[in-house]
Amino acid sequence: MKRFTIIISCILALNAYGQNQLGPVIRRPIVLETQTDTLGRLQYRLQNPKADLPWSRLNSDDPEFTAGFTSFIPLQTREGLLLVENQGGKVFALKDSIVQRIDHSFTHKNQINSVLFQRNDTLFRFGGYGYFSAKHFMTYFAPQTKEWEYYLTRSKVHPPGLFTAKFIITDERLVVFGGQILNPSNPYEFEPNQEIWSFSFTDKRWTQLGKMKSFELLKHQPSDLQVGDTLFFIEEGNLYGFASAEGALLKYPQKNTYLKHIPQSSMSIEGSKISYLIQHKQSPVVSRWITEPLTHELEQVTTIENAYWDFRIGWYLLIALLLSFFIWWIWPNKKLHGSEDFPSLSDGLLIYKRKKVPLNPDEVSFMRLFLDRDQVMVSDMIDLLSDRKMVYSQKMKLKDDIVASLNNKLFFLTDSDAFQVVSEKNLEDKRMRLYHLKTPAN
Repeated sequence: MKRFTIIISCILALNAYGQNQLGPVIRRPIVLETQTDTLGRLQYRLQNPKADLPWSRLNSDDPEFTAGFTSFIPLQTREGLLLVENQGGKVFALKDSIVQRIDHSFTHKNQINSVLFQRNDTLFRFGGYGYFSAKHFMTYFAPQTKEWEYYLTRSKVHPPGLFTAKFIITDERLVVFGGQILNPSNPYEFEPNQEIWSFSFTDKRWTQLGKMKSFELLKHQPSDLQVGDTLFFIEEGNLYGFASAEGALLKYPQKNTYLKHIPQSSMSIEGSKISYLIQHKQSPVVSRWITEPLTHELEQVTTIENAYWDFRIGWYLLIALLLSFFIWWIWPNKKLHGSEDFPSLSDGLLIYKRKKVPLNPDEVSFMRLFLDRDQVMVSDMIDLLSDRKMVYSQKMKLKDDIVASLNNKLFFLTDSDAFQVVSEKNLEDKRMRLYHLKTPAN
């Protein structure tokens, strides 16, 4: 019999951690083992550290599913076992050895090796690789349409495109770290991701939390085990725990140095004991389950990194730098933003020495450009008119009209032509013109 294991992350225990107060074990994708019987028929079972479960024959009328069974990721839901295509798209339900397709989708090949998780019984994917690009968005499986839909966010920032990333999921947020990104200049070259990002499902915004500097590369493994908001994983023969709330990376003492953990297997926690599959370094064909108490290790745990602290320091330095810039540059030049002797904008009004002139929205947008910049390109003004259903020549005519109207209002406001919007040739490219606000000083 040919036996192979689907490389998928797992959780088999769902109880509390016990006296260590680490919180409940979070449901994640599970590990299925498969084999073919003597007649070549596909069999499957859940991997279980406590006992060898019986094999069940897989009954499916879909030859594509049977042939590509190992490319599907199993997730345990309240309704039963779901099998989700790793390349994105197809979703099957497995119950009593019967496979039934429940989606109306297709093989997307757009989010390969994405972060796959469930929240409130909804399937989500974040990131993934496909078509020479790495993704930074989320999709979800909509039961109404039975299709994968784009998950809208309110975030102006987001992680880089990620795949093969580790993750922590709670009711309120998703934390992603590790994994790989693309070399910006070469989409065939993968690079390690060092950034840690958090997504809030409450306000639907991304936040960068810090960086993971202890490892060159961290990739999702089937044995990754989440307990509360801590992710346990094995790297280089050591057990680690990443506490996402504090940003603390914990290292546990190595035991049984002659044994090697199998990353394609499951890890589970029951009470204060952890179970995982190991093999002898000298005899890799021989494997067995090992169960160890965690109480003693927890007493000796070593914090080797606080990933968020360094990031916060960087933010503090950036804020201090910006404040210094404000004091050095912006404050001495405050007239550029309005004073008794210089025009200013406020609530759609152009103000000069207590006189006020109302501006329309187009004039406000243009005036803000001239107050904020020393030089304004024609393209900058045209961009402000991008929502108009006009051809380019019409936008140019409208631009000239707005500038002329602003100059009239500046003359009325100041009783002189000391402040006027003027244009001149670009010295670097004489075919182009630059605009600026003329003042008594220039």
